Amino acid sequence: MHNIKKLEIKKLFKELDFLESDYEYRNEVINAVDSNFIEEVYSILERNPELKTIYDEKYEVETVSEADDVIIHSEEQQIIDRIESSPKIKKLYREIVKITHPDKIDNTNLNDSYIKATEYYKINDELNIYKICSKLDIDYDIEEVDNKEINKRIDSIKNRINFLENTFTYQWYISDERNKITILLKFIENKLK
Repeated sequence: MHNIKKLEIKKLFKELDFLESDYEYRNEVINAVDSNFIEEVYSILERNPELKTIYDEKYEVETVSEADDVIIHSEEQQIIDRIESSPKIKKLYREIVKITHPDKIDNTNLNDSYIKATEYYKINDELNIYKICSKLDIDYDIEEVDNKEINKRIDSIKNRINFLENTFTYQWYISDERNKITILLKFIENKLK
């Protein structure tokens, strides 16, 4: 039964990997086409001066300054610094280091696993430590709560992917030329509400 459970966990980690990759891809697409989307919005507004005036009065862009960003990251780092890894995670991390450390192994993939494991260990991210152990065939005991955590993370990423898929930018990107105009107009209409 232990082997079946281990296979189920491996399957969940593979699903998690796929979803994380899919989320990253969609996020990169949105970042890449967002400026084009905004240019098209302004193109419509420029052709309709009255609409542009109303839009400009209603819509203000809010930005976070770099200084605010540094403060946020500094606070996050302080929280991370206070987290201490459990003895179980420490032991698994040491096992990972034994077979992935760049001073001992000359293998880019294994060295990448070392770097990721070190990051996860610093923030006490048990699930990702387990995921690396699973990839490296390092034996570990996983409790039911961990299984629930994996499913929770999977659901969370699915929700984030769903959110990205429903953004105006992503809908515009995947649409044909005829529907692109409709999406741009819906975006403008939504901003004017």
